[in-house]
Amino acid sequence: MKTFILRKKSKRRHEVIADAGTLEKLAGYGLTEKEIADIFHITEKQFYRAIQRNREMGEIIFRGKTVFGKNVVESLYSRAMGYSRDEITYTKNKGVVAAHPVKKYYPPDMKAIVFWLKNRMPAQWREKIDQEKGTYLVSEEQFKFLMQMAAKRMKEMM
Repeated sequence: MKTFILRKKSKRRHEVIADAGTLEKLAGYGLTEKEIADIFHITEKQFYRAIQRNREMGEIIFRGKTVFGKNVVESLYSRAMGYSRDEITYTKNKGVVAAHPVKKYYPPDMKAIVFWLKNRMPAQWREKIDQEKGTYLVSEEQFKFLMQMAAKRMKEMM
């Protein structure tokens, strides 16, 4: 396994070495460069210098982060669409415990759907009002209703 020098030896400090597998796993867990540097007890600046000195180290960290991002996207997509998973349930009958494989279905999660749409298609699903173009995301009836509700609340407060 390839190793990388993260901090060179000096009079007051010892040399810090990390292997490629560890760096890739840490990046794959979604840790930032600062968090990885903290694990090795070096500064973020020293960590960035080590990446600049060794291009292969930067590629390994990038590869780990790519895997992490891919896994997050896949799990978010499966939550948004709904998914099935094989599970084992246990039942007790007359003192005997039996295991039964069951396929459990998880329905689509509305929060995951909204998050996916806002990030993948922000032009169609954003919540902010685009005042430059004069377009609003609520219809006139909805706007009138909201104004009536606001007026009602103002009267209640006074």
